[in-house]
Amino acid sequence: MKALWTMFLKSLQLPKKEAAFALNRIRMDVVVFYLFILIAVSSIPSYVKQLLEADDVSIFIFTIFFFIFHYLIVLIIIFAL
Repeated sequence: MKALWTMFLKSLQLPKKEAAFALNRIRMDVVVFYLFILIAVSSIPSYVKQLLEADDVSIFIFTIFFFIFHYLIVLIIIFAL
């Protein structure tokens, strides 16, 4: 958790040389986890919008379909490119 917070703070300071150096030293598994969190947070508005427009679908089923068809596709596109 400390590495994620450090990564966030250093990314806010990014034009500085020491921030770029510190971000280059972070392990790749932490970076990928950080990207998953950022994508999940950025998907919240779309999730809420689609949830409010859904009529007959339960919240549990809708959440499963959202993560399969929206979140997973966005992750594949981002990591494939």
